[in-house]
Amino acid sequence: MPGLSLMDTAFVWFESDETPMHVTGLVFLQPPKDETEGFARRLYSWLLMQDEVAPPFCWRLNMKYSNLPDWKVSDAVQLDDHVRLETMAEPGDRSQLMALVARYHARRLDRSRPPWELLLIDGLEDGQIALAVKVHHALADGMRASGIFINSCSESPDEIVKPFWTQSLVPEKCEDDEVGMVEAWLDAVYKLSKQAFTLPGLFRIGSTLAMSALNLKPSALTTPFTAPKTAFNRKPEQGRSICVGRFPLASFKQISRLTGASMNDVALAVCDIALQRYLKAQDMQPGKPLVALMPVNLRKEGDIHSACNKMSIGLVEMGKPEDTPLERLAAIQASSKGVKEEALDLSPKAYVNYSILVNAAALLGGKLNVNGVVPPASNLIISNLPGPQSPRYFMGARMTEVYPLSLLLPGQSLNITLYSYDGWVHFGLVGCNTSLPEFEQISGYLTEAMAGLEQDVLNTAVNLVTDQLLLIQEDDTSSVSD
Repeated sequence: MPGLSLMDTAFVWFESDETPMHVTGLVFLQPPKDETEGFARRLYSWLLMQDEVAPPFCWRLNMKYSNLPDWKVSDAVQLDDHVRLETMAEPGDRSQLMALVARYHARRLDRSRPPWELLLIDGLEDGQIALAVKVHHALADGMRASGIFINSCSESPDEIVKPFWTQSLVPEKCEDDEVGMVEAWLDAVYKLSKQAFTLPGLFRIGSTLAMSALNLKPSALTTPFTAPKTAFNRKPEQGRSICVGRFPLASFKQISRLTGASMNDVALAVCDIALQRYLKAQDMQPGKPLVALMPVNLRKEGDIHSACNKMSIGLVEMGKPEDTPLERLAAIQASSKGVKEEALDLSPKAYVNYSILVNAAALLGGKLNVNGVVPPASNLIISNLPGPQSPRYFMGARMTEVYPLSLLLPGQSLNITLYSYDGWVHFGLVGCNTSLPEFEQISGYLTEAMAGLEQDVLNTAVNLVTDQLLLIQEDDTSSVSD
């Protein structure tokens, strides 16, 4: 049985009632036309009958005296501890649902049991049912959690696939540099004490950032611990607020095609515009750009079996408060390019180690609540996960919407995660319900931001084409005159 990597162990160490370390997926299902009445109850009964629980869903965290956890096979898994049904009171609207899911998402998973749950929610006014799937981040990162659920879905309503906990997904053994437990922990401490002097790539990254900070040499990399202090950097309390939204994937592709920016750059720009509007409306707008933590997925395509979280995290500086939508996109494009190209060109391995150092320091700062003294490394996490682009069905019911709801790190009160599915980009926002007043307004600002960016790009494209046509016309006129 594989141990926990150092990163997985950190998700266990940093967990508290205020910062539960799990991810949740909120899925909407449209029941088959011929069995809408009582579908949720029948689905719940059928799921409870699927009582063959395969690894890793039969594993629970084993907290040892050394405080270095590992996995242990649970003696017995009672499905009714993990799979539950709840019926909403009338009218069953979206605001009620978000409040219910926010309360569910705020609760820590019970470590005495395998760290996953599935909540079925009935009674929605539109006749759909909702699923909230909760998995501890030590068991699965966002990419793997998505893949696990999608493996329980089919491409046809007539095909029934067994639920995820019955499918054996025994992880492969971690690579040497990712293995957790005592040996890896001691090795990590040893490496951290020597890395800056023994890894040329890491030294070059540090030198590049130092010279950039002193204005001696330009660098596209964002210097750590220079983010502005915002409401997004308050210590989170236990309560959560949730808001969601979705946009056509075609809109993102069109902006990407016209500007040359990546889809991820477009997503960051939309978030940045919306967040700046929210901060301005709350009279909390900073005087410098926000800095986002951008998880970089290091998995190979289709890999959901690896035992460890596989990702690095880069700092992306966003646009200035006064930037137009297109200027903001250009600034983000340049910053994210620095993460993806300059750092990785210096040394891919060194950049992973560098990101671990920076983010470990940021996590410690948040845990110790010193963000009021030390500038934050970043303001929030914004991550983007790809999903299938054709419809999926869960036990015959069509999956219509999928919203990722991630975790809040110590010292941060907002997380935004995107998930693309069946021609739509779904936004899931999780915030501390005491730190961010009128939190639900961010969803509306996202809609306005998407429309504004799209219009700005289209106007610029039209103007460029018009200018080109005028130049051609002038050349033709000049040729005739000659």
